[in-house]
Amino acid sequence: MREFRILLIFLGILLFPSSLQAQICTLDMSIDACMGEVEQASIDNSGSRDSALSAATAEQAQALVQENTGPGSLVSQLLGGSINDFNPDFQILLNSVNFSDNAEQGIQIDWSGFAVDLLNNLGFNDGQYNSESDDHKLSIAINDPDIFSPLKERLDEAQLAEYQGWLEDTDDISFSLHWSPASQNRGRKISSHSGLFNTLFDEAFDRALITLDADDRVEEVLSYCQFDEDAREVRISTLLERAEQIGSQERRDACVTMVEGLPSLVSAAALAEANAFARLNQELTAVGFDTLRKLVSNQPQTVFSLNQTVRDELAGQDETSIKLSYEYGAFTANTLYRSCNNLDDIACVSNFLASNSTSIEAAARFSFSAQYVRKSEYSIELPGMTFLELEQEESLLASVSYGRNLKLIGNEPSRFELGVTYEDVSQDPMRNDRAIANLSLSQKLMGTPVTFGVVWANKPEYRGDVDKEISARLGINFKFDAN
Repeated sequence: MREFRILLIFLGILLFPSSLQAQICTLDMSIDACMGEVEQASIDNSGSRDSALSAATAEQAQALVQENTGPGSLVSQLLGGSINDFNPDFQILLNSVNFSDNAEQGIQIDWSGFAVDLLNNLGFNDGQYNSESDDHKLSIAINDPDIFSPLKERLDEAQLAEYQGWLEDTDDISFSLHWSPASQNRGRKISSHSGLFNTLFDEAFDRALITLDADDRVEEVLSYCQFDEDAREVRISTLLERAEQIGSQERRDACVTMVEGLPSLVSAAALAEANAFARLNQELTAVGFDTLRKLVSNQPQTVFSLNQTVRDELAGQDETSIKLSYEYGAFTANTLYRSCNNLDDIACVSNFLASNSTSIEAAARFSFSAQYVRKSEYSIELPGMTFLELEQEESLLASVSYGRNLKLIGNEPSRFELGVTYEDVSQDPMRNDRAIANLSLSQKLMGTPVTFGVVWANKPEYRGDVDKEISARLGINFKFDAN
């Protein structure tokens, strides 16, 4: 039976040689020389492992950013909400909009790790820090300036058109500093989980390198044919001659077939090694490399933010704010760490990623934030005796939101968001005890983000403008981003 199995292997190689791209091993070479080709192919792959790992993890890091903070983010394009990842990246966002009553359009530039980058460029950094290990971000928003709302109420149409023309692109700019501490248990950096990514990569890499076990097969041939000890050093053609001299016809015929198949067997093994990277992406998906990224994307995250908005007097009051926000997901990398105490146990890790794939894809996330805002004193006098004066204003805001991905139409992404904001504004009884709730459903249709939202306010005057009024406190909004 053993002899029959070995014979089938070689018959298969001889009868179906089309799978071989090149004959690396020939009858004029020795077995040792042929096996050297297999070893060299393996060495070449080993030398490429580090670069392949770097490329794979960099791809995951970029995908994480694009899914949640970049132009590819459905949520960032339309409504903000419970997704607000904090990752090393430099990006420019155009025409960002959301459902809050202070939403503005314009250009936003995000630069993570900016301080370290500046120190590097100025030559002050001794190499101890780098942007990948840093957790701060600078945001500059050049908002589309508009006439201050209280001022609009005192202007006629002709004055409004004239003063709107006075505004320039730089008359409403916001500068924000954000800091988000990151470690393996919090924050959303791929590098914080490099050990687990490396383990999964190694498993996929090893699977991609599975060969025909040429050395074992060769040893089975040498043993079955009972060749001399020098069999690995002589030419394979010499072994073929020896095989033809074996006394037993059954053994002789089997050995001839096996020896004739040795060059093809070893060539196939060497090519399998050399072509391993063609199979690597498939194996990375199989072990859950992409799914692990989605767990990291849902990690708990704390962000401290300081914002300063500078406006021309026509555009309104200058504004300073401090904000603390916290987000956490239902399924995170921490959930995996708790489930698999030994992260080297690939079976446990892969089983967790596979059995919880639906929940991981949902990316359910909660978000909480508290913010203090101070608006400066304001006074303006325009020609025609238009005068407006406002005292300094302070406010406290708190918000909570929940969101999750849905599958509604094919493979296009969609997300459900529910958020509630409470505001308490000093010096303004009309804005004390103000609560607004937003329910939103975002869906991409043929690549274009579309959002349907319902807005409710605890008092009619707080609801704001809506596309469709249901009642004094309830309304519906539609957002269609053709850009």
